[in-house]
Amino acid sequence: MDIMDLKRCSRCVLPETFPGIKFDQEGICQFCKQAETLQNIVKKKESRLDDLGKLLDNYRGKGRYDCMVPFSGGKDSAYALYLCKKKFGMNPLAYNFNNHFQTDVGRANVEKVLKGLNVDLVSFTPKWEIAKELSLRALEKRGDFCWFCNTGIWSTSIQRALIENIRLIVFADGEFDLERYFTGKINELQFREVVQERIPETEFIGNALTAEELKIFGLPLKAELDKIDIVFMGHYMPWDKGEIVQLLKDELDWQEGVVKGNTTTFEHIDCWASSVREYLKFYKHGFGRKSQLASIALRDKKISREEAYNELPKDGFIPESLPDFCKTFGITEQELFIIMEPHRNPKLKKIAS
Repeated sequence: MDIMDLKRCSRCVLPETFPGIKFDQEGICQFCKQAETLQNIVKKKESRLDDLGKLLDNYRGKGRYDCMVPFSGGKDSAYALYLCKKKFGMNPLAYNFNNHFQTDVGRANVEKVLKGLNVDLVSFTPKWEIAKELSLRALEKRGDFCWFCNTGIWSTSIQRALIENIRLIVFADGEFDLERYFTGKINELQFREVVQERIPETEFIGNALTAEELKIFGLPLKAELDKIDIVFMGHYMPWDKGEIVQLLKDELDWQEGVVKGNTTTFEHIDCWASSVREYLKFYKHGFGRKSQLASIALRDKKISREEAYNELPKDGFIPESLPDFCKTFGITEQELFIIMEPHRNPKLKKIAS
């Protein structure tokens, strides 16, 4: 048996080792079902956009900034910022959480988008030693070093929105999971489950990480939290990656880029460590970025199943950036894989053996 023999969704190509995946009697996974639901929701494009416009009417023009858009320079957040400013006439504040892994092309795209849209930006950069410690400890707990970044984007943007008296945070949308994401008021239980993946910031206290230092990775009190609303653009419109990239190129001179270790020139090009995360995801679960992109394209009927299957072997290559990653965190590649082994799906261990 090899990795191509794993049971896969009968509609897309996600494998049985995908975290939380469930197949119905026809062998279709819940992510395809949710994508179908979302596609049906946004089919009436104009009326859905009208709904979004009416929602934004409640915030437009209220305050110095009428919304905040977490913005990395990547295509999705750039598109959300573009829509807020150009299509809906909002006055957004762009917010950047600097995770210490920003690429040159990512920084260049930040400048292009900010100048092209003429919007303000504020940025927060956590201390490197805190980012490093959280990354390593999250790697041990979950086999994923991105906990501090995923959590930090949310928690610090909420805290900054409160400082700026902004009532609405607008998030971008990529592969949408309707069961996991939420909209409207921020629900702390969902934040703990979805964003923090059931690891609250308090679990990291110790080893030079104090409760006070970790407050930035938590939520404010409910009375403050209730002042903030959130919305995901993907609830209201199709999220076609190819169309988004082309629009950003045409309108804002946004550029694709070759990032060491990356398998695409438009996905996660703002973070040089993302290629290592994708490889570790493959090591744990037997799928990577190519499998996910192929599944999305297959659901959207842009490629055939045969073409999707042809993408699967392109995952799993050790990225060129792995030595840089290990050097950055002060561990050897052997130590990294020792840390990862407990998080590996047992079915993949059988394949390896």
